[in-house]
Amino acid sequence: MSATQSFHHDYPYRLRIQHPEYAEIRIERKGRFLRIDPADAPENDEIVVLTSPAPHRARATVEALREGRHLTVIAVPAVLDWLARAGAVDGHAFPHVVDGVSIDAMAYTAPTQARPLSHFFRASVIGARPDSLARRFWFTADSSALSTARRVAGTVTLARCTVAGSCLGHTPRVVVGGNGVSGPTFVDNAAYREWVWKTFTADALDMETAAVALVAYQNQVPFIAFRSLSDLAGGGAGQNEVQTFGRLAADNSAAIVLAYLKALR
Repeated sequence: MSATQSFHHDYPYRLRIQHPEYAEIRIERKGRFLRIDPADAPENDEIVVLTSPAPHRARATVEALREGRHLTVIAVPAVLDWLARAGAVDGHAFPHVVDGVSIDAMAYTAPTQARPLSHFFRASVIGARPDSLARRFWFTADSSALSTARRVAGTVTLARCTVAGSCLGHTPRVVVGGNGVSGPTFVDNAAYREWVWKTFTADALDMETAAVALVAYQNQVPFIAFRSLSDLAGGGAGQNEVQTFGRLAADNSAAIVLAYLKALR
């Protein structure tokens, strides 16, 4: 998503809101960009504002610093200290003035006129029974769907190499069952990856599946998820593999899903 407004002689800035992975705001002044939470690596001499200490928000900035690009970064001190390990950074804590504009961080305060969520959302009835509160840690995939997936697994040959010629060290395989966990951030941290395995015996980490499982459970709809691993969540020896193998993982996942749907006919 991208929306831009052309320059006007009275307005030296152009605002662009992008959504490549998450909301990014890019403010363009003639000859220079000010980027808030950039999703791709900033160019040389750009101004970067990082609004969160979450590692995935700073991933693109770290990439640019490692490539030797000069950046002016405005963030909280802890983030600036972390970025300094990636390369030379012209870091400034909030508040900081850039081109006559003061950039500061402040706590969000909800409007006093805001209505409670209960005004908009009402309890629905499922199967003629009112909703009730329940604690649920795991959501189990449908047993019939799992049986179909096991039959399909042996009929699909997964690709090992990308179109560009980058290849995995071994041929990927389909694993049916196991534990998957979802979280709010992209994981590229070996220690966190190890903790998740020891805590949940998790075979896969993602950001979406638990939400789908929850909605299916609430509406009494049979549930199964197909996830294809695009990287090692920080467990690899070098840089994260998602940029190389993300598309390969998506294509392999699609192949399995199509075979599964065909088996349902």
